[in-house]
Amino acid sequence: MTAQDLAERLDAVPGVGQATAQIILAEIGLDMSRFPTPEHLVSWAKLCPRTIQSGAKNTTGPAGRGNPWLKGALGEAASAAARTDTFLGARYRRIVKRRGHSKALVAVARSLLVITWHLLSEPDAS
Repeated sequence: MTAQDLAERLDAVPGVGQATAQIILAEIGLDMSRFPTPEHLVSWAKLCPRTIQSGAKNTTGPAGRGNPWLKGALGEAASAAARTDTFLGARYRRIVKRRGHSKALVAVARSLLVITWHLLSEPDAS
């Protein structure tokens, strides 16, 4: 499949527009064989949760810096998806109650990246 076809597939995801789809493809590339699982892609983009352990005490830490252009595009898409009446919007509303706005947006951005991996790793499936 061409990059344009893959961008159109990503455009169908709630919150992801044509420009955002092109940014995502430009930053992660078309070949998903570099990322064997969606968790590898999420970790590469630094959108995975982080736990800091010191003795018996566990605390959460920042997700990390990662690719600023990819994280910016996913952040915008997550903000748009949070306002929809879809799974991603429901996920945002469920998490924002207990964790806050910023962490809920990062969780939705992570979900968007997992969806992106599945769409790009199996380009023949509809």
